[in-house]
Amino acid sequence: MPQRTARVTINNTSSYLRLVKTTDHLCGGDWTPGGWQPPATIEPGTSAGMQSESSGDIPIIGNIMTGTEGYAKYDVIGPDKRHGMIYVYWDNPWFGFTHPRFETNADDVAPDCDYSTPAAASSFSEDQSLDFSLVPIVYRHTEGGQDITSPGDLAAAFAAGPILGVFSLFGFEGIVKDPEWVFELRDVAPSFAPTQPTSRKLMTDAQPEDWVGDWRANGIDVLIDRHGQNELTAAISLNSTDSPISVNFTIGPESALFGPINDASTSSAASASPPHDSIIRESARRLLAEAPVPTNRSLISSRFQSIAAEVAQEQQIAEPMAPHRSERIGQTIGQILSDSLSTVHVGGFVLSLYGIYDGASRVSKVLHLQRVVDGTPNVDAMLPEHYEIR
Repeated sequence: MPQRTARVTINNTSSYLRLVKTTDHLCGGDWTPGGWQPPATIEPGTSAGMQSESSGDIPIIGNIMTGTEGYAKYDVIGPDKRHGMIYVYWDNPWFGFTHPRFETNADDVAPDCDYSTPAAASSFSEDQSLDFSLVPIVYRHTEGGQDITSPGDLAAAFAAGPILGVFSLFGFEGIVKDPEWVFELRDVAPSFAPTQPTSRKLMTDAQPEDWVGDWRANGIDVLIDRHGQNELTAAISLNSTDSPISVNFTIGPESALFGPINDASTSSAASASPPHDSIIRESARRLLAEAPVPTNRSLISSRFQSIAAEVAQEQQIAEPMAPHRSERIGQTIGQILSDSLSTVHVGGFVLSLYGIYDGASRVSKVLHLQRVVDGTPNVDAMLPEHYEIR
């Protein structure tokens, strides 16, 4: 059973506009069996869905399992002409936060994954010149969710701010196993669109000093100090009664990748295929030895697969890894390395540093603390930086 799924449903309420698929792509995971790949068309007055799911764990990389991420694009076609296009994107990772993005445009939209210049991480955007709109109406999952019934819901969400408003309304509050987002295509021009969308993005260029601080919320406190050039210590207090959990960590590609791999070698997550373990370890070592190490996730994945094929041939492995497995491992390593300055795995926890942006300007930072057990986060908290008032 997959640990993560993500479903998007589109209700075409237009009286005359057809949705014709131009592309779909999965950056992680598989399409759910049983006809869940995005349909070729969505006719006026009909609804259709698409769903992807995680495709299993990668034991050699510790207890990091995979999530699912992808997108679909549809042209909006009328009897007379092409009126524009819609873009829907979803990401439900093993750790991080569950989130979608959707956009309408007269021409095209740059994808959020497996693309050389990813789009911004705003929750939605609409081209005001169009004569149709794509409107979110439902976000739900097995543990909750809500209907989004009116423009007032959107306005209230933006008034509440980035942490309590938009992020909870559209599903940015943490990890859920099985989110579903429902959108409607309507025959009306967009009625609501923020002029300065608030967004939350991993600080992939973070420096050690960006991590230092006292991060607090709802009784959870993470105090991070710096020792030396790239050495950090986090004192994690999950409540007011237990002693803090102290962990040491560094940021950067080598610690991000080999920390989980080294943990796996002494844990119950060890792989059932030692020859493949050897390929993964040696391929990862050679990848990090290259100068410069690729920073784009898709380039990292492609390079890892090439190196793994060379290593398998050198080691004369009787049963080399299946291409799909090699690709999946490459994608996960690509994610780890591209996020190596903003995400660390240490002491059973995942710490991620996010910037909060108003338009193009970063206005604050938050620390995301997670601990995932059996696929479900038993600790999942967004912690703003705490400042003492003197």
